[in-house]
Amino acid sequence: MHSVRLLSALMELKLTAWPYPGAIGVVERDESREVEEVHVVNGWRHLGSARSEAEVQQILLGQSGQGRFDQDTYRLLVAHLRKDRVRVRLLSER
Repeated sequence: MHSVRLLSALMELKLTAWPYPGAIGVVERDESREVEEVHVVNGWRHLGSARSEAEVQQILLGQSGQGRFDQDTYRLLVAHLRKDRVRVRLLSER
């Protein structure tokens, strides 16, 4: 009985595997101000936000030590990506 309860509790903590071959950009556009921002994410970690391709590349170049895993960010991303609520761009394949 203990093992069943333990496995049940652990299943609630199980993470979905990162579904992309590398970093992605979650594109957010403010139509009223005509501004586009790209949130760079890799392995469920938010690495930073950028408003230009140069900024995106800077974030990608420094990604090795950036971004910690955050449970709330993970849950938001999973919910939005599953329902296709956001526009996604593949940024890298590593």
